[in-house]
Amino acid sequence: MNLFIRLPKGIRLTKEGEILLEYIGPALERIRAGEKRLLGMSSLKKGSVTVSSSDTFCMYLFPALLESFHKSYPGISMNIANKTSSETRELLEKGMADIGIINLYGNNEDNLKLWKQYKISDCFIIKKGSLKKKRKNMTPGEIAELNHIMLEKGTSTRAHINKYFADEGIMVQPEIELGSVELLLKFAAMGMGVSCIAREFLEKSPYMDLVEILPVEIPVKQRSIGVVTLRGVPVSRAAEAFLGIITEDG
Repeated sequence: MNLFIRLPKGIRLTKEGEILLEYIGPALERIRAGEKRLLGMSSLKKGSVTVSSSDTFCMYLFPALLESFHKSYPGISMNIANKTSSETRELLEKGMADIGIINLYGNNEDNLKLWKQYKISDCFIIKKGSLKKKRKNMTPGEIAELNHIMLEKGTSTRAHINKYFADEGIMVQPEIELGSVELLLKFAAMGMGVSCIAREFLEKSPYMDLVEILPVEIPVKQRSIGVVTLRGVPVSRAAEAFLGIITEDG
C-alpha cells in the first residue's frame, strides 16, 4: 500500500495516506507536546513538586522558601499536602509526595534520606498578664494544674508534650484539643489556657505580643524536624531544585 506519491518537487499523501493521517495525527501532536514538556522539565521551565508537611512548618518557614523558589523557577507548580509526620511517611512510601518534612525520632528513618535538619525548642505560653501568681521557675506539676490547650491526639507534637509530663509522673488532660498550631496560638492569646508552642514559630507569629512565655524549672527537650525524601528513589529535577533552595537557606 502506497502512502506517498513522489512528485518532481516533493511528495504528497495518497488517499490511503490521508485516511491514516486522520488517525495518527492526534497521536503525533501528543508526542510532540510530550517532547516539548519533557524539554521544559529538564530545563526547569515546567514541572511540579509535591511537599507533605505539618501546618506549623507551612505557616512559618515555607512562605520565604516558596517565594525564593517561585522567583527562580516561575514555571514549576508547588503542591502542599498538610499532613502529620506519620501520614507524610506514608505519602513518601506510596510515591504521592516528592519531599516530606517530619519530626525525627532517630529510630525509624532508615528508609529516608535527610537533606536538612531544624532544631526547635518548645515553650509554654499563656495570654499576657492572665496568670497572676506564678513562680520564677514553674515546675511541671504547677504547669499541669493550668487549663491546657493541646493539639489533637495522634500528632507527634502532642506525643512530645505528653512525654514531658509523663517523665515527671504527670498525666495532663487538656480542656481543649485543636487541629492546628494556628488555633493553639489564637486560643492562648484569647486567654483560654496554656499552650505548648515551638519558640522558633512563636517568634514569627502575629500573636507574639499577645502572649508570654512561662518560666519553667525543667525545659521541654529540643526536637528535630527533618526535610526528607525516600532513600533510593531518584527525585525529579524540580524537586531537586526546591531541595537546593531549602539546603541553601540559613
